[in-house]
Amino acid sequence: MRYLILIFLNFNCLYLNSADWKSSTFATVTITDEIVMPDGSIYKNFEQSGQGTSNLGKYSVSKCSGNRRDKNGKLQELTVYCEIELDDGNKFWTKVSRSSGESDVGVSKFIFLGGTKSFNKLKGKQCTYAVSYFKNKIFGNNKCVISDELFNELKK
Repeated sequence: MRYLILIFLNFNCLYLNSADWKSSTFATVTITDEIVMPDGSIYKNFEQSGQGTSNLGKYSVSKCSGNRRDKNGKLQELTVYCEIELDDGNKFWTKVSRSSGESDVGVSKFIFLGGTKSFNKLKGKQCTYAVSYFKNKIFGNNKCVISDELFNELKK
């Protein structure tokens, strides 16, 4: 019983010292190439450019490049690489991968590939995103649980 209490206390301490980094993103998608496959699936290469805000108090602009394959309104695979530049001059890079769900809405994970200054401490970190599409526009929300210490460092 004593061990269960210690495990419970240690687990709770991890979350007591954490912060939620939340951001909202908006982007425009431009299809650069499209191929209809023999099975009826549609393969698309695309670029997207956008902007966002976060509870770090910073503005961002993003440029992304990716590809996706859909069939009958269902996503079969998606890979997107993004470069995000912040208004303080910092940058970070992410990769989004998803292999299921609706074509016009989704929730999944993205991973940080690296960054400048303190943002490089996020390298390898997985975070959650939720996205909706309307016409060629993307509306997204991201959430990343990080330490209070790193959150405060990124705010500077």
